Amino acid sequence: MKNAGLELLMHIRLSWWLILGLWVSGMTYAGQQPPIAEGEGRIQQVDIAAYQLRISGYDYGVLLDANVEIGGSFGAFTLLKQGMLVEFEYHQFPEGERVIIDIREVEAIQGL
Repeated sequence: MKNAGLELLMHIRLSWWLILGLWVSGMTYAGQQPPIAEGEGRIQQVDIAAYQLRISGYDYGVLLDANVEIGGSFGAFTLLKQGMLVEFEYHQFPEGERVIIDIREVEAIQGL
């Protein structure tokens, strides 16, 4: 019985350290802003259900509240269409994920 109590105490102590470690690492990550990059290209695929775009061969997530501009006016993600030329800003996360925060349709892109 004494060993069971000791095992429980050790489990609680290890769980506490795990929770504390996750909390601290989460705060550290949340305090860091991922770098903002710019891109341009032609939309090749729109996945409305997953809020994702493929632009010039690269996959991007899109924030639910991303700024979208189509034809010089405010628009919505659901109005973006395959074939549109766009310029955009996105966050590049350390894991390699790219998430668009601002996207606008343009008339032409030099080199395309």
